[in-house]
Parts: sequence; structure tokens; C-alpha cells
Amino acid sequence: MIDLSVNLPILEAQHGVVRCALAAAFADENSVRRTALGGALEVDTTTRSILSEGLARSGWRPAPEMLVLAPGAKHALAAALEATVPRGGILGVEVLSYPTVRVIAAELGIRCRPLAMDDGGIRPDAVLEAHVQEPLAAVYLQPTLHNPLGMTMSAARRRQVAEAVSRCGILAIEDTVFEFLCPDAPPPLAAFAPKSTVLIDSLSKRLSPGLNLGFAVAPDEDLGRRIHEVLDARRWEPAGLAVTSARTLMATGVLTQIVQGKRSDAALRNAQARRSLAGREVEGHAGAYHLWLSVPAWPSAAAFAAAAAAEGVLVAPADGFHFAATAPPKAVRIALGGIPLEVLESALGLVADLAGRPPGGGRKPSVPRPARPVPGRGRPHNLGPDT
Repeated sequence: MIDLSVNLPILEAQHGVVRCALAAAFADENSVRRTALGGALEVDTTTRSILSEGLARSGWRPAPEMLVLAPGAKHALAAALEATVPRGGILGVEVLSYPTVRVIAAELGIRCRPLAMDDGGIRPDAVLEAHVQEPLAAVYLQPTLHNPLGMTMSAARRRQVAEAVSRCGILAIEDTVFEFLCPDAPPPLAAFAPKSTVLIDSLSKRLSPGLNLGFAVAPDEDLGRRIHEVLDARRWEPAGLAVTSARTLMATGVLTQIVQGKRSDAALRNAQARRSLAGREVEGHAGAYHLWLSVPAWPSAAAFAAAAAAEGVLVAPADGFHFAATAPPKAVRIALGGIPLEVLESALGLVADLAGRPPGGGRKPSVPRPARPVPGRGRPHNLGPDT
């Protein structure tokens, strides 16, 4: 199976530099002993300052004391939702958005209200209209390298969304997990609405799932404390290895080196994908690790995904990303990272051919048939790598 349904970008060259950096960090027995006791002892003032600087981006730097650490972005997101949206409350969500939000919301008894989008991202008037019809408690959104669409919101649109959120008196929960791939993006929404935004980030994409660390940047101490209390009650503590590794890799510049490599790798793979899919309807940012492919010749995105799986390639159909009650668009998300380039090219060729012909058209499978079903998605209490 060639899996283009999950985004787990890893550079082969990163393992050596990570090993060298961490070998020095864990050279003495005391450092290993402290790490073995867990993450809490590692999050001192110096560590917070280093992590804060490592998460900074153009026009924004998180206050070290507002940083709440979690095992991953999913844990940080779940804790932020539980701390901000009451059971039975309403969360505004882009009509196409991150599927795990639905899973977390269902467990917490939160209702999701789909919000209209256009080519610029979530529409500010949709936020205002939804809040008038039935008050929202918060809005979840992805302004930079949106998953699955790959779009990036302009500074003007971010300002408009920030004003809408402020007028409604609600919180925005901003997911920035993919933002590291877009250095020229405008400042995050947290810079436009600092008192109304909880920013979520992690190291799963920019570093690796095995050394993952999640972050929630709260707008004030009270909300930061509530998010921390949720994480503590659920026993979602960051691993000491992850905290120490993040601190070391940020302080030594190794993480910056890896990020720069992944930006080049993503752009290379994206360009390859667009060449392979030439003539097909493709959307997304040129620097992203995923693309959004329309398959209008097929009866549904699910039918296309099933046909691709039958020929040995997994893609993610629109159904999982679609939050409205209407039929999902005929489109699939294609993840580009984590597999050799020559394998990616072969899989994309199959996908391109499949997208251009009606269902039932003859073609001999060019990759092995699946030996297992498409994997399902876990519940938030068993959170795996961010996809």
C-alpha cells in the first residue's frame, strides 16, 4: 500500500543531526534521571523562554508564561475545547476542516456549526450570522495552509475575522500546525486578536511524531490555567524526553535547520505532484505537504477513494473533512510527505489516471492491492500522530 492519506513528513537527513544534538543533551546521568521523572520538572523559566522563541513567527511571539504544554496538538486542542466550550455549547467550524475536531467535539458534547468559506478562507459575515442565530462559544479555524484545502488567509481577512470574533465576544481557537511551511504568511490570528485567541501548535510535522510536543498559547493566565487543569485531569502530560529534546533542538538551531529542509522538500514534492496531476483540478499552496484534488467524473469522493485503495493507493476523501449536512464535494486530499519521491510519483500517476476516467474504466493495477482496510480514526483519549 502507498499511503497518501496521512501527513507524516520526515527527512532522511534529519536523523543524524538530531542524534548528535540529543547525544550532548543526555550525556550525563543526571539529565537522564531528570527526564525519566517526566516533563513537568523540565518546564522551568529558561525552557519556557527557549520554547517561546522557537514558536515565534513574523509579527508574533508567545509570552513564555502563556505557554501550556501537551503531548501533541490533538491533546492541546481537546483541552482548549473542553476549557472554552461548555457541554451542549456550539463550536463554529469551517465547512471543510480537520476531521478530529468532530471526534473531540462529540466526546465533549459540543455541537459543531459549519461556517461558510470562500477563496479567502472563513467568511467573517458567516461568523456574525451564525452567532446571531444561535450563540457560538468559540470558532476553530486554520488560517495558514488550511487542512485540507491548503489556502492561506490574507492579513486583511485575518483582521476582519479578528474583528468579528471580538464583536461576538467569543474565542478563536487557531490551529497553526502546518504554518512552519509558510514563512511568508501574515502574522497569526493571535496577533490580530491577542485577547480572544488560543493558538495551537506542535512539533509532529516540523520535527517528527516520535518527538512530538503540543502547545496551547492562552490569551490570559486564567484560561491558561483552565487548559492546564484539563490536561492534568486527563493525565495528558508531555514526556520529559519530548520537552528536553524540543528545548535542545530549538536552542541549538537544529529544529530551524530541519524546518528549512522540510520547506524545500515540501515545495519539491508539491511541484512533482502538480506535474503528475497536470490537467486535473488541483487546489492548494505550492509549499504545502498536501493538495486538494477534485474528481468530478466520479459519483462521490468516497467512491474515488475506494477505487484508489483497490489499486493500492490510500487518499483521504472529502467526507471526513466535511462538516455540513449537505453532500460533501467530489474531492480528495493527497498527502505528499513521508514516502520516497519515486514511489510518490508512481502513486500520483495512478491517481491522475483514475481522476481522468469514469468509474469502471479498465486499467491494470500498477501497485499491489491492499492487504488491509483503510485505517480508522481514534478517539481523543487514544490520540495518535496528527494527520
